[in-house]
Amino acid sequence: MTNKLIIEIINNDIVIETHIFKSLKELAKAYPQYEYHQLRQVYLKTNNKINSAKKLQKNSLILNVMKIYDESFYNAKQNELH
Repeated sequence: MTNKLIIEIINNDIVIETHIFKSLKELAKAYPQYEYHQLRQVYLKTNNKINSAKKLQKNSLILNVMKIYDESFYNAKQNELH
């Protein structure tokens, strides 16, 4: 079973849209304005798999607009909120 990616589109710290993608490649095709490696860095940061802020300085604008979660990580996060 493949873990899907949940994308939250954010505006002023409010989630305005949620999308599901099968992979980062599929996500990169849907958002051609961002490069694959940028989306991967956002994915790693959102899922707490990376904690180096230096690599994310250039991607901070993307982090303000979207969060990319593993489906299991997203579901666990939602369960904590409820």
